[in-house]
Amino acid sequence: QRAAEMLAQPLDYFREEAFAEPDADRLLFGEDVEDLLSRLAQGGPSGPTGEAGEPWPLTPLGQAEERALFRALNYAKSRADELRQELNPRRYVPSGVLRRIEALRGRAETLRERLVRAHLPLAAQVARQHAGAGAGFQETYARARTQLGHLVETFDYRGRARFPRYASLELMKAFARAATPQAGDDA
Repeated sequence: QRAAEMLAQPLDYFREEAFAEPDADRLLFGEDVEDLLSRLAQGGPSGPTGEAGEPWPLTPLGQAEERALFRALNYAKSRADELRQELNPRRYVPSGVLRRIEALRGRAETLRERLVRAHLPLAAQVARQHAGAGAGFQETYARARTQLGHLVETFDYRGRARFPRYASLELMKAFARAATPQAGDDA
């Protein structure tokens, strides 16, 4: 039953040739990524501002750090998907394979959460710009946080674009679409 549930859950990711390398686990989940995750877990934004209302930088990550985390996120999902392809719920499925898939999915979720948390100041900045008569800051910020999670999942880190720029533009577009009256609403 666990195998059938895992097969039913979608896994979207971007794949690189480096993911197939024999030492990909060491390269993509190595000490650098662990250090970054540890740093992001210890400090950084959990809300729209830092101590005493001081704003956090829009991103605490450099371009190489950002790319390393997005690569690790996509690699975890890619490896989990490879293992899922081996599952056949009509046959015996070794529990070790299921545990490995669950561990990889957990790893991907941790990476996703840390990337979202690292970019909360960006979400707060865009929310401040779009809060107004229709919705207050807290409501707008909550929508921006939710959208930010989706953007982390869909960002193609393999190009030259940085995530903060992509996320900022996509958040602004989402708020603009929400503010535009739909046809037939003018009555």
